Amino acid sequence: MAGDSDLVTERTGGVEPAAAGEVRVRRALLSVSEKDGIVELAAGLAELGIELVSTGGTARELSGAGLEVRTIEDFTGFPEIMDGRVKTLHPRLYAGLLARRDDESHLAAALEQAIEQVDLVCVNLYPFERTIARPEATYEEAIENIDIGGPTMIRAAAKNSPFAAVLVDPADYEAVLSELRESDGRLALETRRRLAGKAFACTARYDAAIANWFAARLEEGFPAARSETWEKVTDLRYGENPHQQAAYYARVGAPTHLLDGVRQLHGKELSFNNLLDLSAARELVEDFDGPACAIVKHNNPCGCALGASAQEAYERAFACDPQSAYGGVIALNRRVDGACAEQLSGQFIEVLLAPGFTDDALALLTEKKNVRLLELAHWPEPAEELEAKAVLGGQLLQSRDDVSETREQMRALSAREPGEAEWEDLLFAWKVCRHVRSNAIVIAAGSATIGIGAGQMSRVLPAAEARRLGARLGRLLPVRRRPRAGAPGRCRGDHPAGRIGPRRGGRGRDRRRRGDDGRDRPAALPPLIRAHHDGARIGACAETSGRSTTSSRLPPTPRSGRHLNSTSARSAASPSPRAPTPRPSSVPSTPSPRSPGGCWTNSSPMPRPRTATSRPPRPVPAAPSASRPRFSRLRVSAGSACRPA
Repeated sequence: MAGDSDLVTERTGGVEPAAAGEVRVRRALLSVSEKDGIVELAAGLAELGIELVSTGGTARELSGAGLEVRTIEDFTGFPEIMDGRVKTLHPRLYAGLLARRDDESHLAAALEQAIEQVDLVCVNLYPFERTIARPEATYEEAIENIDIGGPTMIRAAAKNSPFAAVLVDPADYEAVLSELRESDGRLALETRRRLAGKAFACTARYDAAIANWFAARLEEGFPAARSETWEKVTDLRYGENPHQQAAYYARVGAPTHLLDGVRQLHGKELSFNNLLDLSAARELVEDFDGPACAIVKHNNPCGCALGASAQEAYERAFACDPQSAYGGVIALNRRVDGACAEQLSGQFIEVLLAPGFTDDALALLTEKKNVRLLELAHWPEPAEELEAKAVLGGQLLQSRDDVSETREQMRALSAREPGEAEWEDLLFAWKVCRHVRSNAIVIAAGSATIGIGAGQMSRVLPAAEARRLGARLGRLLPVRRRPRAGAPGRCRGDHPAGRIGPRRGGRGRDRRRRGDDGRDRPAALPPLIRAHHDGARIGACAETSGRSTTSSRLPPTPRSGRHLNSTSARSAASPSPRAPTPRPSSVPSTPSPRSPGGCWTNSSPMPRPRTATSRPPRPVPAAPSASRPRFSRLRVSAGSACRPA
């Protein structure tokens, strides 16, 4: 069949024969809610001799711009009725859209019914999503913004895309006009198919938004069916590994997303792993109202703290684990000034997110070409949404893990009731613990983390890691000013950035030992923070594991005086393999004024390290006795006590 329109005889009514992708655009229907660019598109089409058909407000817009427009009522021969609910739903329109130009039976039916062809449709839909996003929107208002005729026209034209082109995105207006000018009013088959794909994605998104809106209001719990659509925000250089391709998508209809409102001021483009860590850091600092800083590495926080300013919060967060903070992603919920930027510039940073930067801070931080500086001027409120985890061929949904517990909802399991400062530390640690991957241990003092253990299969390992960091750094956090380098009483281990060496005593303390009941037991962990002889100590511990979470204080055990492991405790009745070294007589019995809570400071006498000569002999295990109570190996939350089996 000839595709050239010059070979077609003129007729009143009927559809012009043409091969797929060879249709010359002679008539276009324009009906849009968003008027951006529509006048320019219509003017370009009119210059090509294309007849313009339009509806309602779009027709008035085009007529006001001096363009000749044919109304939809004149095209269909049927008036617009029911407040505009019925205006395009007419067989004359849909026959002109759906007729195949290479099918003789379709051409004959169109000629018999005097059907006029429609070669191009430009439609965007009623703003349903924008309407329901307004808190004051009523149910009736939302219903009236559900478009019926628009999606029907889009789907009809997209289905018949070899013969009827469809436009739904204003970003495509200029490209389509250029191709029409260059191809004598024709659009290539490849262009038509690409536009049809965008059209079906548009209607799918629209229908999903409506379905989810109804489900959220009418169904309790999890809906029977869940519809979601995603829009690509940006392509990424690669995925989690260099051989993987990746892109970032935002869920359509979400109140906000990770990069919504974020402006990149400096640095390379963001990577897949950058976005993972950025999301974790941002969610963590959003849990606090005061100045807060979170440093994230490999999707786990390695430091988090509150402070009087952004600079103080950063310094205290960095002190938790300076080694892991190298190359981390940092989020601050306060503006970065010059003093804070000077501290930040001393660390290698992958990504830095903040509400803003002063000019001197920006000048200092941009000296490093690779650091990615992100500005989020307006931080949105966290959304109460379901959380999803992808599994093989499916998705797991759960309610958001909000840390909403208050002090009144908690009870202390220790023999001593925590003080006010200890309660504050506990609640702080509890919030941070939510963002640490299980198995998770968080130890905090003075509203700053001093030890974080994360992501281990065994609960013992994260507890050991958190205690290792806490024992070395916990005594430093309350001190605002430290002695200069080389000052008396100063050692390399006192500095937050000091080398992290092996634990005193070597690896022997990590070996498993066999108890007197014949069972293998893990070696007892060293004390978290050495306390004064009267029992005063600082530090709050929070633990989360699997589906259960527990938190409380870590008191000394009733018999041995050592602190309980926060996950798996040795029997309190078992003799300790090593007796604790006696405290030096110079240790003060009252907390230092520079050390709130009785923690060690640089000015406090340090406990003398154990040596081979001072180590007491290993006790000989006693034979089991029938009268001696036996203790089972229990999962013990921090601060709870062992009970006889």
